[in-house]
Amino acid sequence: MNRGLAQLKSLIQDHKGTLLIAGVAVVVFLSRLPFVGTGFGRDPDAWRFVNAAHLIATTHEYHASRPPGYPVPEFVYSLLLLIGSPWLVVVAAVSAVGTALFMAIAKICGCRDSLFAGLALAGAPVVYINSTNAMDYIWALTFVLAALYCVLRKHTLAAGILLGIGVGCRITSIVMLIPLTIMLLDGRSSRGRNLRDTLTLWLAALITSGLLYTPVILKYGLGTFTFIDPGYEITVALELAGVGVWGTLGLGAIFLGICASVIISLARSRSRLNISDALRNRHVVTWLTTIVLYFALFFRLPGEAGYLLITVPFVVLVLARTLKRTVFIIICVLIAASSFVEINRTGIFPGPILQNRHVRKYHLMNAILAVQVADDLKSDKFVIVAGPMAPQLQALRYLEGVPDERKTVYFVDEIDLRELERHLESGFEVYICTARVPPQTAGCYRRIAEKRSQTAG
Repeated sequence: MNRGLAQLKSLIQDHKGTLLIAGVAVVVFLSRLPFVGTGFGRDPDAWRFVNAAHLIATTHEYHASRPPGYPVPEFVYSLLLLIGSPWLVVVAAVSAVGTALFMAIAKICGCRDSLFAGLALAGAPVVYINSTNAMDYIWALTFVLAALYCVLRKHTLAAGILLGIGVGCRITSIVMLIPLTIMLLDGRSSRGRNLRDTLTLWLAALITSGLLYTPVILKYGLGTFTFIDPGYEITVALELAGVGVWGTLGLGAIFLGICASVIISLARSRSRLNISDALRNRHVVTWLTTIVLYFALFFRLPGEAGYLLITVPFVVLVLARTLKRTVFIIICVLIAASSFVEINRTGIFPGPILQNRHVRKYHLMNAILAVQVADDLKSDKFVIVAGPMAPQLQALRYLEGVPDERKTVYFVDEIDLRELERHLESGFEVYICTARVPPQTAGCYRRIAEKRSQTAG
């Protein structure tokens, strides 16, 4: 018995790092479960995934949730719909795998505090929230981290394939080809080896992503990749990039931690942090390149904080390399807590993940009620203009089953004059319950409705 205990102790000691990573992954997975029972997300795009998955599963043809297409999560969700698996539990598992990969990457890159780095990644509000909804961000992040891990392990072909799958999750993942190429340029290897590895990475990633996007192009053509710049306010973009990603507590911790490290360095008669030394490191150059590239993309179209989710692990790695160890650990703890605690001038409040859960629950209750009201309408053919709620209403009608299959129901975000006239001519009743209708369309609708009412009378 003593010999068996000694062998078990030796086995645990040999695999201590692996067991720690596995334990953190389990904790991360379990921490998501209380937040996955309030619908598929606050963002209407999360519900568009539901609608796309339903169409793919029922028609056996590809349907994009929105341009430019997100084929990997769309096809995975359609499969989960067919087999009846809980979607968001799978997303929570994907986030746990991503956290485990990040901790392994941090360890390979020499971070002594990979545990705290992993907790910071998992606890950052933008990561936590998107680990409990149907959006594509966590899928893309996990495959990008898997590709980075393979590059560090010199498995270039696997890295290219995994990055290609990441592009199939979110097309902006293709940008990671540049940082991963920097990572491959190992000064200890021959120029021929570096060139061969780079070509392998690029070809594998481009071929894999090209295959995944083939159904998208066949269905919608190359026009699906057209970019539209709607414009934005810089103050809103800065808020999304700061508080939206890290929360007030996490952002404040990062700022104060950097200031503290500068003060400590100056107090010790050192004119600099570890920055100049860090910049000579190929890993740090890779991380900074990733951050700069994705911030450039974000400020080109700063629609959501989730666009910067991919930068979170790389910011954490830069902090680990440049800050004092004690300061870094404190920052990681505060980032992990920032999802649950919100601090502002007026006091302390529930954090972003708790607020998100409350809003999702409220929206879900209202949406279920709206679907029930729609199904009680006497019309057999009708269109409901529901604004941002439209994808959620359509998805709930799919998921809960149609009470009366004789009814043809469409929920749309908005409607223009031409669409309005087409629906009315086809015998549809049109109900407008949103302000997102052009004034001329609303005025025309009122005139048509009054005319039809007079005719009926």
